[in-house]
Amino acid sequence: MSGKYKAEKTTDSSGNQFRSKLESYCYAKLKENNLEFEYEPTAFILLDEFYHDFEVWEPKRLKGENVFSNLGRKINKVKYIPDFVGSDWIIETKGHRTPEFNIKWKMFKAYLYANNLHFRLFLPTSNKQIDLSIEIIKGLK
Repeated sequence: MSGKYKAEKTTDSSGNQFRSKLESYCYAKLKENNLEFEYEPTAFILLDEFYHDFEVWEPKRLKGENVFSNLGRKINKVKYIPDFVGSDWIIETKGHRTPEFNIKWKMFKAYLYANNLHFRLFLPTSNKQIDLSIEIIKGLK
């Protein structure tokens, strides 16, 4: 990713590091409301890595030069790491949804469905939406 929408990393008073201020806010609010959760506990593999045997001619950067290459035989895995995971809910904080994230989010929902995993998914993009998400989660208990 280009980093165009780079979030500002932050550290809370306990020394916990977060990828954004929104994550830090969500963490503090979850703690404040005594909700049990884990922060970025695991990676879900949405697509395993694989190798192919067909030609794919793509622009690459080799030794500082742009070249047209057929070197890409390995396709890396696609993984998704949710921000906050409770027993039956997941919160993914996103200040800005990139096209790459939108595809991963769809793949993640398909993964949950295919594996018969049932979570309530929350995708807040502001502090106000985090507060609302937490109120909904508390109401479910």
